Amino acid sequence: MSEELPIVIPPEAPPLDPNIRLNELKRMLENPNTDQRQLPNIRAVIAALEAGEKPAEIYQFGVGITVRELKVTEPSWYEGPATRFFNATTYGPQSGGMIRLQVKLPGGGGLAILPIQVLDDTGSTHLTLYPSDVQLLGYTQTMLNLVSPISLTSSQGLVGPFPFVWVDCRLLDQDSAQPIGPWFLETAIVSPMIPGVPRLSGSKLPLNSSPYGFDKKTVQKKSSKVTASYICCP
Repeated sequence: MSEELPIVIPPEAPPLDPNIRLNELKRMLENPNTDQRQLPNIRAVIAALEAGEKPAEIYQFGVGITVRELKVTEPSWYEGPATRFFNATTYGPQSGGMIRLQVKLPGGGGLAILPIQVLDDTGSTHLTLYPSDVQLLGYTQTMLNLVSPISLTSSQGLVGPFPFVWVDCRLLDQDSAQPIGPWFLETAIVSPMIPGVPRLSGSKLPLNSSPYGFDKKTVQKKSSKVTASYICCP
């Protein structure tokens, strides 16, 4: 029954204006409580943004570096993965972190199957859905009221309680055309859409070996196209 549902493209959170991040960083420079050792790194990020460039993911001693160059005993500034929770789409699509899924109401029924993009976060316990997502899926307010809200801190930094739902998910390939593997049940919270903040993955996302039959090595043997899409989206 679910396979007969229409595919509906849901709205995505709009990109965050880089000027917002610039203003945040400039306020940090003016804040006397900011760690003085981080000032060169903050200035380096500001310089990159003002030049219209994408900042490096890691800064140390005011210079953009790679993970291998990182001196763990010295202060460092993470402008990449560590800030994706707050401004993941500020500088354009992220590579190596965004994954495409299909979601639908569990057990058949519902109104539509939604292809969505989520930020793969191994520390996230619940998939993030927007209010527009659950409405398109077919959840009604009556259905939402049947389950007690859950209290946690969302990717947007918001503190719950949030509406709590179950959805069926499955991975999509890079072009969002071919599903990879079976549907699996995932828990989700319903959180407001905020510019620059992506949906987060849930704890059931089988990126490695899992009860749902996803094994990274097995998938990689199938085709390079599927491997690239399975791990991340462009």
